[in-house]
Amino acid sequence: MPNIHPASDPATLEDDGFPGQGPRPKKRKKKPQKARKTSGSVLLEAIFADEESATDAKCPCPPGLLTLPGRHPVKFWSTGWLFKEIADSTWQLVTSKASHIFPATLREDHHGHPGYLLREIGNYAVELCPLTSCRQNAPYIPKGTTLEETGRTWDSDRDSYLVEAASSSIARRKGFFAKLPEYLGILPLSKFSR
Repeated sequence: MPNIHPASDPATLEDDGFPGQGPRPKKRKKKPQKARKTSGSVLLEAIFADEESATDAKCPCPPGLLTLPGRHPVKFWSTGWLFKEIADSTWQLVTSKASHIFPATLREDHHGHPGYLLREIGNYAVELCPLTSCRQNAPYIPKGTTLEETGRTWDSDRDSYLVEAASSSIARRKGFFAKLPEYLGILPLSKFSR
């Protein structure tokens, strides 16, 4: 019997045709996620399921998303969205390039301010504006205002004023916020009081 080197023995050839290599690891298939029974969770699960493959550009908002308060991906944000509370440290980061840094000082007794999406800048950025309860000559949301789409009531204890001098543009890229702000509803700028 002739002396055959193991690397050239046809019995050691793998499916890919390379001699002497061990088996290739199999690719794992993702298991489909089970739908939860809570209201709107199936829609939210579908939205977050393909988050890894999503681009940074704006995507069309899925039907029904606007009626669900919650922490929605930045790719769906649109003009007029109101957000519950964004941490003051995040506001200082967002407004660092604006003409007015907001808030000027961080206080231990106050953790955050609501936000308003003033406008979209193309498909890749948004202009976010903080709201404050300090009186100023600016458009404001009266306390108790009912928000569109969700029907929620603006539950601030005082009127909330736009701080347009501190509005800043941010990219829609993932990971900008350590924790996404909570969407409350929509209020067009034309419905603000003056």
